[in-house]
Amino acid sequence: MPGSRVLVVVSYYDARPIDDLERLLVALRTTPAGWPFDLRVVVNRDRDRPLALAERHPAVEFLERPNEGYNIGAWEHGWRSAGTYDGYLFLQHECTLEGEGWLAPFVQRAAEPGVGLVGERLNPAWDAPWAEIEKRFAGHSLPGHQIDGRPAERLPTYAHFFARQGIDRGARGDHLQTLVLFATRATLEAIGGFPVGRDYGEAIAAEIAISKRVQAHGLRICEVGDRPFRHVSHPQWKNHPRRTKRREPSLGLERFVNDCAAELRFRDRPWLMLGKGPSFAHLTAGHREQFHTFGLNHVVREVPLTIAHAIDVDVAARCADALRTNCRWLLMPRVPHAHSAAGDRLLEDWFGDIPVLDELDREGRLVWYNLSTGRARPGSPSIEVRHFSSEAAMQILGLLGARTVRSLGIDGGRSYSGRFADLAASTLLANGKPLFDRQFEHLREIVAKHRIDWSPLVAPLVVHAAGDAALELPARVLEYSIQKHASVPVEVVFGLVPPPSPAIRIGAASFVDGDVATLRDRSGPQPDWVVDVGTARPWHTVQGPLAERWLDLFAEAVHAGVVPTALVRRAVRRGEASPALLRLPPPVPAPGAEARATEARMLARELANLELSASFRVGQMLIAPVRAAMRLWS
Repeated sequence: MPGSRVLVVVSYYDARPIDDLERLLVALRTTPAGWPFDLRVVVNRDRDRPLALAERHPAVEFLERPNEGYNIGAWEHGWRSAGTYDGYLFLQHECTLEGEGWLAPFVQRAAEPGVGLVGERLNPAWDAPWAEIEKRFAGHSLPGHQIDGRPAERLPTYAHFFARQGIDRGARGDHLQTLVLFATRATLEAIGGFPVGRDYGEAIAAEIAISKRVQAHGLRICEVGDRPFRHVSHPQWKNHPRRTKRREPSLGLERFVNDCAAELRFRDRPWLMLGKGPSFAHLTAGHREQFHTFGLNHVVREVPLTIAHAIDVDVAARCADALRTNCRWLLMPRVPHAHSAAGDRLLEDWFGDIPVLDELDREGRLVWYNLSTGRARPGSPSIEVRHFSSEAAMQILGLLGARTVRSLGIDGGRSYSGRFADLAASTLLANGKPLFDRQFEHLREIVAKHRIDWSPLVAPLVVHAAGDAALELPARVLEYSIQKHASVPVEVVFGLVPPPSPAIRIGAASFVDGDVATLRDRSGPQPDWVVDVGTARPWHTVQGPLAERWLDLFAEAVHAGVVPTALVRRAVRRGEASPALLRLPPPVPAPGAEARATEARMLARELANLELSASFRVGQMLIAPVRAAMRLWS
């Protein structure tokens, strides 16, 4: 926006002390902004006395209005008043400048393509799907929240305001806090200006609604700096180091472990680790009396726990009420994850956003530890996690001296227990891992290191994939397809010799494409979720010798999304693949056909891009089929 004219609009409520406004006006006049601007103060009048500042600040334009709509009402009045500007920076009178060049970054960020609204801070507690937010705030009430004059809960109040204003709330609740905002005139005119609430509840709804209006026009909302309140601060930013001394969490894992050893805590009973997998359904009240309980993530919302554990800070926000009443201690990383990805904010930086964390810390119930994905700090060993939070939990139990651990809900496959079905769309394998089975290799290493006797309380369904070394690759594909469709804990054993425990015997060159459920008689006939290589598939008839039949089925399994591309690459590199791998059937008019066609296109292109080196000796025999497959699906 080179050469653009900018107006800084400051809102002030005259029932508040005038000192903060005075300090801000002096700072605005004396601190280089990095961009030219004019200044306007909009006073929300609640008293009869005049504002005695005009003489001391002759370059400032003062406007007065009735106290309606809080700060957003003042900002709306300010930008619509006389004079036309290209951009507007909106401030509350308690704001403080964080150094020179405080205005230019807002102007520059707003000029980026697709940006509609710029602020100092996105509200992290609301960056979630609305269904999750509604569950989080169910039953929550605040003063000044009402519908048609009657007291109402928070979310219904906001929804009523959105409906009255004709605002599309979108899929998520993410929004910029209305402490500091910047917008161009073009954006403000496009969204029809700021929505103004009539009371406290509607003022909060209006804060969210501003961002929703911007997003509804296909524009982005974003923070101006590399951290919140980088250029302009506000007292609501409780943990800002220049405003207050940040209070670090008081209880680290090292001290917690030493205290537990000194007081002989947890020596009276073994431990039960609880996850969200299918076997969680077998938990009984007797189990909770027999064991100390260590629950992962959202388990705390279902049952009382000795220790609750969460790597992702979203769990604390969603289960706040349960954490207050359902656990003795909460264990979290010093740098927690957010939205299933490694975070960059310290645990104490979340105290203001998620008050339950601050409460538990003050009560001595919040224990922090160093997670391998964040920078380590004195007070805790580093806990390595490769795939899932169960790995951190088992290591912590080892440090606490646990010698016997049982588990429920720590299962393989891709499913949750029915108690957690509402989370499947938002958290199930949200970290990108294909199966929960990835955790078991590391868990076995951990229990061996700490000499822990660990086993599940519910024995898994054992499947014997019968075959010799020549069928190793088909057996791995069978194992993958079993775990993908498993709704119960499953252990797959491969080889010619049957396992000692009762097991379902399946040929290693078979496939599974139905629900893997527990059978009463495991020695009975082959279950209906097993598809033998000789069985005709719904979309393809298999013919020829065993190897070719299996490769055809292998190709079809890739087509259907049952087999990951990594297995295809390995087959090619090891010389176990043939052109049959690429004989993908044409599209069929059936549900999911387009998704399968996309999978096939991706497979063909990935194979076409493989380096055909001597290490896997496939040679030119693959080129023609790959090109044919690409033509087929292009």
